[in-house]
Amino acid sequence: MLSALIAATPEDRILHNRIMLVPPLPHWVSARVALAADAAHAMSPHITAGATLGIEDAALLGRLLGADEDVPAALAAYQADRIPRYTHVARLSEAVEHAPTPREFARNYAAFSHWMLSRRPQGAGSEGREA
Repeated sequence: MLSALIAATPEDRILHNRIMLVPPLPHWVSARVALAADAAHAMSPHITAGATLGIEDAALLGRLLGADEDVPAALAAYQADRIPRYTHVARLSEAVEHAPTPREFARNYAAFSHWMLSRRPQGAGSEGREA
């Protein structure tokens, strides 16, 4: 059924959108403003990590801002926690996306999936860090 739908779709009705990759930002916060989710770390959609990171961003911001009246300090803690996490996830994602062979793709995807599934959320103090 899906094959028939694809075959019946006129070429001029097919959208060809480019995926624009955003270079990593060196800072995500100022004294009173924080970037989160795609505004901070737009990633290729191929590995579906961006949405997960965005949800984690929001959860951590909520915890930090709710626990500390010092907004600049809370935002600095958010940035210190999230940029390394994003950097690691982006590295894993790129390894999957640019794998030269199916075997490398499978190995890199398994490493990424295992890490995402076994990873405790950031922002919970030392118990939230990787061992």
